[in-house]
Amino acid sequence: MADRAARNGADGRALSDIAPRIAAALWATSSVYEWAERFGIWWGEGLWADFDDERPPELRVLRDFAPGFRHAVWRDALLAIGGDETLAPELAEAFRALRGAEQPLDPDAYAVLDDLSRDHALGLVTNGAPSVQRTKLAGTTLAPYFKAMLISGEVGVPKPDPRIFRAALDRLGASPSEAAMVGDSRPRDVAGARATGMRAIQIAREKFDEGPGPEPDARISRLTELRSVLER
Repeated sequence: MADRAARNGADGRALSDIAPRIAAALWATSSVYEWAERFGIWWGEGLWADFDDERPPELRVLRDFAPGFRHAVWRDALLAIGGDETLAPELAEAFRALRGAEQPLDPDAYAVLDDLSRDHALGLVTNGAPSVQRTKLAGTTLAPYFKAMLISGEVGVPKPDPRIFRAALDRLGASPSEAAMVGDSRPRDVAGARATGMRAIQIAREKFDEGPGPEPDARISRLTELRSVLER
């Protein structure tokens, strides 16, 4: 993105620095913010995702909101650095293409899931818009490891609501006492797991949500520590 901006006479580094701050501010004051925040949808997804979902109706509202949001972010960012605001549509589409084609993934994920799937039934419980989360998953080959996948936008309740955890346990054929939730958010993953009667393991790495909530049963800094914690 910085290179694309520079080729058009804009300061790419300055643009990369200010665009996220503008996006976060516009998102937080938007009409979609309250519902999106509750279901785990954030401004970063608003900059690239289509939200191509028919249900619930809030996602149709979000789909209609997103194009204007993207344009406003890049327009305001260009104006803030003294750039040409007419470049906003080009930058918005360039970012969508770049971000949509690249899904960040924990480098330990494949090896750990391959190991655990030999003797555990694995489920995925995530907040977000169904189309967005499935697009992320489609950019990997992780899906076959999971016997159950639940997305808050499909289930109708987000983490930490115990109902989404219970639905996952039902699909896995497991009781809460037999299961553990592994996640990086204390208010969503840890709180939801504990409210359901499950053990909670928090991944406390560079980007994690400490937030308010109960203490986890254990903390790890890398997925490779997970098996030893489960065995204990």
